Amino acid sequence: MHSLIENESHNQNPTLEILFFTSPFSPYPKIEKSLLETIEERKLPIKLTKIDVLRAPEAAEEHNIIVCPTLIFRNFVKVYGNCEREELDELISRYFSLSSSEFQHQSSITSIGGVNHV
Repeated sequence: MHSLIENESHNQNPTLEILFFTSPFSPYPKIEKSLLETIEERKLPIKLTKIDVLRAPEAAEEHNIIVCPTLIFRNFVKVYGNCEREELDELISRYFSLSSSEFQHQSSITSIGGVNHV
Protein backbone atom coordinates (compact mmCIF):
# COMPACT_ATOMS: atom_id res chain seq x y z
CA MET A 1 0.00 0.00 0.00
CA HIS A 2 1.41 3.40 -0.89
CA SER A 3 1.44 6.24 1.57
CA LEU A 4 -1.99 7.52 2.53
CA ILE A 5 -0.72 10.75 3.99
CA GLU A 6 -0.97 13.64 1.58
CA ASN A 7 -1.36 16.48 4.03
CA GLU A 8 -1.07 16.70 7.77
CA SER A 9 -1.08 19.42 10.35
CA HIS A 10 2.36 20.62 11.39
CA ASN A 11 2.10 19.31 14.94
CA GLN A 12 5.14 17.19 15.84
CA ASN A 13 3.58 14.63 18.19
CA PRO A 14 -0.11 14.34 17.47
CA THR A 15 -2.11 12.25 19.89
CA LEU A 16 -5.37 12.36 17.96
CA GLU A 17 -6.04 11.77 14.28
CA ILE A 18 -8.71 12.77 11.80
CA LEU A 19 -8.95 10.73 8.60
CA PHE A 20 -10.17 12.85 5.69
CA PHE A 21 -11.44 10.70 2.81
CA THR A 22 -11.79 12.56 -0.45
CA SER A 23 -11.71 12.06 -4.20
CA PRO A 24 -10.83 14.26 -7.18
CA PHE A 25 -14.57 14.64 -7.72
CA SER A 26 -15.36 15.73 -4.15
CA PRO A 27 -17.44 18.94 -4.28
CA TYR A 28 -16.30 20.41 -0.93
CA PRO A 29 -12.68 21.62 -1.12
CA LYS A 30 -13.05 24.07 1.79
CA ILE A 31 -13.34 21.33 4.43
CA GLU A 32 -9.62 20.54 4.39
CA LYS A 33 -8.67 24.21 4.68
CA SER A 34 -11.12 24.73 7.56
CA LEU A 35 -9.81 21.68 9.42
CA LEU A 36 -6.17 22.68 9.04
CA GLU A 37 -6.86 26.29 10.04
CA THR A 38 -8.77 25.27 13.17
CA ILE A 39 -6.09 22.79 14.25
CA GLU A 40 -3.28 25.29 13.63
CA GLU A 41 -5.06 28.28 15.21
CA ARG A 42 -5.72 26.32 18.40
CA LYS A 43 -2.31 24.60 18.31
CA LEU A 44 -3.97 21.24 18.90
CA PRO A 45 -2.05 17.93 18.77
CA ILE A 46 -4.33 16.53 16.08
CA LYS A 47 -3.00 14.88 12.95
CA LEU A 48 -5.03 15.29 9.75
CA THR A 49 -4.53 12.47 7.27
CA LYS A 50 -5.96 13.02 3.78
CA ILE A 51 -6.81 9.84 1.88
CA ASP A 52 -7.79 9.84 -1.79
CA VAL A 53 -10.23 6.94 -2.23
CA LEU A 54 -9.12 6.40 -5.84
CA ARG A 55 -5.47 6.06 -4.85
CA ALA A 56 -6.14 3.99 -1.72
CA PRO A 57 -9.33 1.99 -2.33
CA GLU A 58 -8.37 -0.60 0.30
CA ALA A 59 -8.39 2.12 2.99
CA ALA A 60 -11.80 3.33 1.81
CA GLU A 61 -13.13 -0.23 1.95
CA GLU A 62 -11.61 -0.83 5.38
CA HIS A 63 -13.42 2.24 6.76
CA ASN A 64 -16.69 1.65 4.85
CA ILE A 65 -16.51 4.95 2.98
CA ILE A 66 -19.70 5.47 0.98
CA VAL A 67 -19.46 9.17 0.11
CA CYS A 68 -16.76 11.81 -0.20
CA PRO A 69 -15.87 13.73 1.70
CA THR A 70 -15.99 11.66 4.87
CA LEU A 71 -14.24 12.62 8.09
CA ILE A 72 -13.39 10.03 10.69
CA PHE A 73 -12.45 11.42 14.05
CA ARG A 74 -10.78 8.23 15.29
CA ASN A 75 -12.78 6.43 17.99
CA PHE A 76 -15.25 9.31 18.18
CA VAL A 77 -17.38 10.22 15.17
CA LYS A 78 -17.76 9.72 11.42
CA VAL A 79 -19.12 12.63 9.35
CA TYR A 80 -20.41 12.19 5.80
CA GLY A 81 -20.61 15.03 3.29
CA ASN A 82 -20.22 18.74 3.83
CA CYS A 83 -19.75 20.50 7.17
CA GLU A 84 -19.82 24.20 7.86
CA ARG A 85 -16.81 25.77 9.58
CA GLU A 86 -18.73 26.22 12.83
CA GLU A 87 -19.69 22.53 12.89
CA LEU A 88 -16.10 21.49 12.25
CA ASP A 89 -14.86 23.79 15.02
CA GLU A 90 -17.33 22.26 17.46
CA LEU A 91 -16.43 18.68 16.45
CA ILE A 92 -12.72 19.38 16.81
CA SER A 93 -13.25 20.95 20.24
CA ARG A 94 -15.31 18.01 21.46
CA TYR A 95 -12.87 15.51 19.98
CA PHE A 96 -9.90 17.16 21.66
CA SER A 97 -11.63 17.50 25.02
CA LEU A 98 -12.39 13.78 25.36
CA SER A 99 -9.82 11.73 27.21
CA SER A 100 -8.16 8.66 25.74
CA SER A 101 -9.77 6.48 28.37
CA GLU A 102 -13.23 7.59 27.22
CA PHE A 103 -12.35 6.56 23.64
CA GLN A 104 -11.36 3.08 24.80
CA HIS A 105 -14.84 2.29 26.12
CA GLN A 106 -16.82 3.29 23.01
CA SER A 107 -17.47 0.59 20.45
CA SER A 108 -20.93 1.04 18.96
CA ILE A 109 -22.02 3.23 16.07
CA THR A 110 -25.08 5.43 16.48
CA SER A 111 -26.38 7.29 13.45
CA ILE A 112 -27.52 10.86 14.01
CA GLY A 113 -28.40 12.53 10.72
CA GLY A 114 -25.25 12.61 8.59
CA VAL A 115 -23.03 11.99 11.61
CA ASN A 116 -22.19 8.59 13.09
CA HIS A 117 -20.85 8.38 16.64
CA VAL A 118 -18.35 5.59 17.03
